[in-house]
Amino acid sequence: MRHLPAAADDRGPGKAAALGVGALTVLILFCSLVEMDLRFGGNPPAFAQRIDRFAEPLHLVSSYGLFAVMTTRREEIVIEGSSDGIEWREYEFRYKPGDLFRAPPWNIPHQPRLDWQMWFAALEDPRRLPWFWRFLQRLLENEPSVTALLRKNPFPDKPPVYVRAQFYDYTFTDEAGKATGRWWERHLLGLYFPIVSLKGHDKDLQ
Repeated sequence: MRHLPAAADDRGPGKAAALGVGALTVLILFCSLVEMDLRFGGNPPAFAQRIDRFAEPLHLVSSYGLFAVMTTRREEIVIEGSSDGIEWREYEFRYKPGDLFRAPPWNIPHQPRLDWQMWFAALEDPRRLPWFWRFLQRLLENEPSVTALLRKNPFPDKPPVYVRAQFYDYTFTDEAGKATGRWWERHLLGLYFPIVSLKGHDKDLQ
Protein backbone atom coordinates (compact mmCIF):
# COMPACT_ATOMS: atom_id res chain seq x y z
CA MET A 1 0.00 0.00 0.00
CA ARG A 2 1.33 3.40 -0.95
CA HIS A 3 0.90 6.23 1.47
CA LEU A 4 0.21 9.75 0.33
CA PRO A 5 2.52 12.41 1.77
CA ALA A 6 1.11 14.30 4.68
CA ALA A 7 -0.31 17.68 3.85
CA ALA A 8 2.07 20.55 4.47
CA ASP A 9 1.38 22.60 7.52
CA ASP A 10 -0.11 25.80 6.14
CA ARG A 11 -0.26 27.58 9.42
CA GLY A 12 1.36 31.00 9.33
CA PRO A 13 4.03 32.22 11.71
CA GLY A 14 3.13 32.67 15.32
CA LYS A 15 1.98 35.94 16.75
CA ALA A 16 5.33 36.59 18.44
CA ALA A 17 7.25 36.07 15.17
CA ALA A 18 4.86 38.34 13.29
CA LEU A 19 5.27 41.06 15.90
CA GLY A 20 9.05 40.73 15.76
CA VAL A 21 9.13 41.00 11.95
CA GLY A 22 6.76 43.96 12.07
CA ALA A 23 8.88 45.78 14.65
CA LEU A 24 12.05 45.17 12.64
CA THR A 25 10.37 46.44 9.48
CA VAL A 26 9.24 49.62 11.22
CA LEU A 27 12.76 50.16 12.60
CA ILE A 28 14.37 49.70 9.16
CA LEU A 29 11.91 52.11 7.52
CA PHE A 30 12.35 54.64 10.32
CA CYS A 31 16.16 54.56 10.19
CA SER A 32 16.10 54.71 6.39
CA LEU A 33 14.09 57.93 6.51
CA VAL A 34 16.46 59.41 9.10
CA GLU A 35 19.52 58.51 6.98
CA MET A 36 17.91 59.94 3.85
CA ASP A 37 17.08 63.19 5.63
CA LEU A 38 20.67 63.49 6.89
CA ARG A 39 22.14 62.79 3.44
CA PHE A 40 20.05 65.58 1.91
CA GLY A 41 21.19 68.10 4.49
CA GLY A 42 18.23 67.77 6.82
CA ASN A 43 18.22 67.86 10.60
CA PRO A 44 15.99 65.09 11.99
CA PRO A 45 14.73 65.44 15.58
CA ALA A 46 17.22 64.52 18.27
CA PHE A 47 15.23 61.46 19.39
CA ALA A 48 15.21 60.15 15.79
CA GLN A 49 18.97 60.53 15.50
CA ARG A 50 19.45 58.77 18.84
CA ILE A 51 17.41 55.81 17.62
CA ASP A 52 19.40 55.76 14.37
CA ARG A 53 22.71 55.75 16.28
CA PHE A 54 21.41 53.00 18.58
CA ALA A 55 20.60 50.79 15.58
CA GLU A 56 23.80 51.68 13.66
CA PRO A 57 25.92 48.76 15.01
CA LEU A 58 23.35 46.36 13.54
CA HIS A 59 24.02 47.73 10.02
CA LEU A 60 20.33 47.56 9.16
CA VAL A 61 20.45 50.57 6.85
CA SER A 62 23.11 52.46 4.97
CA SER A 63 23.42 55.14 2.35
CA TYR A 64 24.94 52.48 0.03
CA GLY A 65 26.58 55.23 -1.96
CA LEU A 66 30.09 55.36 -3.38
CA PHE A 67 30.31 58.91 -2.07
CA ALA A 68 28.06 58.83 0.96
CA VAL A 69 30.28 61.42 2.63
CA MET A 70 32.07 64.03 0.52
CA THR A 71 34.95 66.23 1.58
CA THR A 72 34.40 69.98 1.42
CA ARG A 73 38.07 70.88 0.85
CA ARG A 74 40.38 70.05 -2.04
CA GLU A 75 43.62 68.99 -0.39
CA GLU A 76 46.08 67.91 -3.05
CA ILE A 77 49.41 66.11 -3.00
CA VAL A 78 52.03 67.75 -5.21
CA ILE A 79 55.12 65.62 -5.87
CA GLU A 80 58.39 67.42 -6.53
CA GLY A 81 61.79 66.24 -7.68
CA SER A 82 65.24 67.75 -7.34
CA SER A 83 68.75 67.02 -8.51
CA ASP A 84 70.47 69.02 -5.77
CA GLY A 85 67.93 69.32 -2.93
CA ILE A 86 67.66 73.07 -3.55
CA GLU A 87 65.77 73.58 -6.81
CA TRP A 88 62.50 71.62 -6.96
CA ARG A 89 60.35 70.86 -10.00
CA GLU A 90 56.77 69.66 -9.90
CA TYR A 91 55.39 66.53 -11.50
CA GLU A 92 52.00 67.13 -13.08
CA PHE A 93 49.17 64.63 -13.25
CA ARG A 94 46.83 64.35 -16.21
CA TYR A 95 43.59 65.16 -14.43
CA LYS A 96 44.01 66.33 -10.86
CA PRO A 97 44.80 69.97 -9.98
CA GLY A 98 48.41 71.06 -10.28
CA ASP A 99 49.27 74.00 -12.53
CA LEU A 100 47.28 77.00 -11.28
CA PHE A 101 46.64 78.19 -14.83
CA ARG A 102 45.35 74.88 -16.15
CA ALA A 103 41.60 74.41 -16.52
CA PRO A 104 40.07 71.23 -15.06
CA PRO A 105 40.11 68.68 -17.92
CA TRP A 106 37.18 66.51 -18.97
CA ASN A 107 37.78 62.82 -18.32
CA ILE A 108 34.35 61.13 -18.36
CA PRO A 109 33.89 58.21 -19.05
CA HIS A 110 37.61 57.51 -18.54
CA GLN A 111 38.62 56.58 -14.97
CA PRO A 112 42.23 57.69 -14.41
CA ARG A 113 43.37 55.17 -11.83
CA LEU A 114 46.52 56.93 -10.61
CA ASP A 115 44.85 60.33 -10.25
CA TRP A 116 41.96 58.59 -8.51
CA GLN A 117 44.27 56.89 -6.01
CA MET A 118 46.06 60.18 -5.34
CA TRP A 119 42.74 61.69 -4.26
CA PHE A 120 42.32 58.90 -1.72
CA ALA A 121 45.96 59.19 -0.63
CA ALA A 122 45.35 62.80 0.38
CA LEU A 123 42.87 61.48 2.96
CA GLU A 124 45.32 58.93 4.39
CA ASP A 125 48.55 58.74 6.33
CA PRO A 126 51.23 57.95 3.69
CA ARG A 127 52.89 55.51 6.10
CA ARG A 128 49.89 53.22 5.55
CA LEU A 129 50.19 53.37 1.73
CA PRO A 130 52.96 51.05 0.47
CA TRP A 131 51.94 51.73 -3.13
CA PHE A 132 52.80 55.42 -2.67
CA TRP A 133 56.36 54.60 -1.61
CA ARG A 134 56.70 52.37 -4.67
CA PHE A 135 55.39 55.14 -6.85
CA LEU A 136 58.06 57.54 -5.56
CA GLN A 137 60.69 54.86 -6.08
CA ARG A 138 59.68 54.49 -9.73
CA LEU A 139 59.85 58.26 -10.20
CA LEU A 140 63.39 58.23 -8.82
CA GLU A 141 64.18 55.52 -11.37
CA ASN A 142 62.39 57.39 -14.19
CA GLU A 143 60.50 54.17 -14.94
CA PRO A 144 58.86 54.83 -18.37
CA SER A 145 55.71 52.80 -17.63
CA VAL A 146 55.11 55.01 -14.58
CA THR A 147 56.12 58.42 -15.92
CA ALA A 148 53.85 57.73 -18.92
CA LEU A 149 50.91 57.97 -16.52
CA LEU A 150 51.78 61.60 -15.85
CA ARG A 151 51.06 64.68 -17.92
CA LYS A 152 54.47 66.20 -17.23
CA ASN A 153 57.74 64.61 -16.15
CA PRO A 154 60.13 67.46 -15.24
CA PHE A 155 63.10 65.08 -15.53
CA PRO A 156 62.72 63.52 -18.99
CA ASP A 157 66.41 62.86 -19.59
CA LYS A 158 67.91 62.13 -16.18
CA PRO A 159 66.01 61.01 -13.06
CA PRO A 160 65.98 63.22 -9.98
CA VAL A 161 68.14 62.46 -6.98
CA TYR A 162 65.46 63.43 -4.49
CA VAL A 163 61.67 63.50 -4.39
CA ARG A 164 59.22 64.81 -1.83
CA ALA A 165 55.47 65.41 -1.60
CA GLN A 166 53.96 68.70 -0.52
CA PHE A 167 50.40 69.12 0.74
CA TYR A 168 48.30 72.01 -0.62
CA ASP A 169 44.77 73.28 -0.16
CA TYR A 170 43.33 74.11 -3.60
CA THR A 171 40.34 76.39 -4.20
CA PHE A 172 38.87 77.88 -7.34
CA THR A 173 40.05 81.43 -7.95
CA ASP A 174 37.78 84.47 -7.98
CA GLU A 175 36.70 86.51 -10.99
CA ALA A 176 39.82 88.68 -10.83
CA GLY A 177 41.98 85.58 -10.93
CA LYS A 178 40.06 84.11 -13.85
CA ALA A 179 40.63 87.33 -15.78
CA THR A 180 44.36 86.59 -15.65
CA GLY A 181 43.83 83.00 -16.81
CA ARG A 182 44.34 81.49 -13.39
CA TRP A 183 41.92 78.73 -12.37
CA TRP A 184 43.18 77.81 -8.92
CA GLU A 185 44.48 79.33 -5.72
CA ARG A 186 46.50 77.23 -3.31
CA HIS A 187 48.27 77.54 0.00
CA LEU A 188 50.78 75.18 1.50
CA LEU A 189 49.52 73.02 4.36
CA GLY A 190 52.80 71.27 5.02
CA LEU A 191 54.90 68.30 4.00
CA TYR A 192 52.98 65.16 3.05
CA PHE A 193 56.01 62.92 2.49
CA PRO A 194 59.62 63.77 3.47
CA ILE A 195 62.57 64.08 1.13
CA VAL A 196 63.75 60.67 0.00
CA SER A 197 66.20 59.21 -2.52
CA LEU A 198 67.26 55.82 -3.73
CA LYS A 199 69.49 53.64 -1.60
CA GLY A 200 72.99 55.05 -1.38
CA HIS A 201 71.98 58.68 -0.92
CA ASP A 202 71.44 60.68 2.25
CA LYS A 203 67.78 59.77 2.81
CA ASP A 204 67.01 56.40 1.36
CA LEU A 205 63.68 55.16 0.12
CA GLN A 206 63.55 51.55 1.22
